[in-house]
Amino acid sequence: MPVVETFTTTIQAMHAATYLNDRGVPASVVNEISAYGGVMGMGVLVDDKDMEGARKLLVGFWATWKAEAASRPTGGAPVPDLSLLPREYAPACPKCAAKLPLDAMLRLCPACGTKVDVAELVVAEHGPEALVACYEKLPIQIEPGGEGEARFVCSKCEYDLRGLAASGPCPECGTMYDKREMMGEEEGTRH
Repeated sequence: MPVVETFTTTIQAMHAATYLNDRGVPASVVNEISAYGGVMGMGVLVDDKDMEGARKLLVGFWATWKAEAASRPTGGAPVPDLSLLPREYAPACPKCAAKLPLDAMLRLCPACGTKVDVAELVVAEHGPEALVACYEKLPIQIEPGGEGEARFVCSKCEYDLRGLAASGPCPECGTMYDKREMMGEEEGTRH
């Protein structure tokens, strides 16, 4: 079976193979190995007789993939880097029970195509505190001596956020916070 297209990520290759299979073109995914033994990418295999049809279908796949990527709601909230979590935190698909990749941008189960929210599934299984380490830690500029005066508490449950990342979910209730915004609000109330 020849490779119809090579992808840089396993997720893309699996989605492409699922897309082809759902449209009646049998496809599978394989690692493409270079002559030197390194993995070059993930190839999607189809029968010779299906090659032309698969190429045409993959044009539609890329259009769908880009549209889904553009429509993924982030609501301005930071996207957690779930790859920082231990592998055993990978949740199971609610429909087929296949282990899902730790990727917050994944919207469909690679095995069955069910809509999923991986971050939400991780929180449901391990609690919101599991995601704390998944948000980029940005330094917050606090004037010397001002740290003791700064009050970082969750706006919903008043959990003490000192020592946590600059922004992310409250480990107690999951409400999103941004310490830079809190600093701006405090400065605004002082004047």
